Amino acid sequence: MPQISQIIQENPGLLSANNPLEIAYKTVVSNSLLGNNGNMIDGILGNEELKGQLMQNPQLKEAIIQQYQKELNNGAAQGLPPLMGNNQTGTQIPASGGELPRNIKDAKQSALRRLQTYSNMNMQ
Repeated sequence: MPQISQIIQENPGLLSANNPLEIAYKTVVSNSLLGNNGNMIDGILGNEELKGQLMQNPQLKEAIIQQYQKELNNGAAQGLPPLMGNNQTGTQIPASGGELPRNIKDAKQSALRRLQTYSNMNMQ
């Protein structure tokens, strides 16, 4: 790594240390991870090899998926429509309103009322 020799040349006092190569190596690694204005996350994401290794980690994948699903389910709190069928309270249209339609016209009116009620619940 040419960066290691550069670190040693820029810091000649390292040569008097017990382990100058190790210190220089750790400095290079730290600088590459913190290279984006000291932001470690941006530094890691800027390193394609390291990013690839992280993306292959099954525990990290599962944690990201769980967090993403949680955010999607909590979208209703942010004014977004809830996901249908996620078994969260208020996210499914009730199967029955308790009224039985006698004809097509009554069925249509009943369905429109339920959809309107459901829509109003999600707008609040």
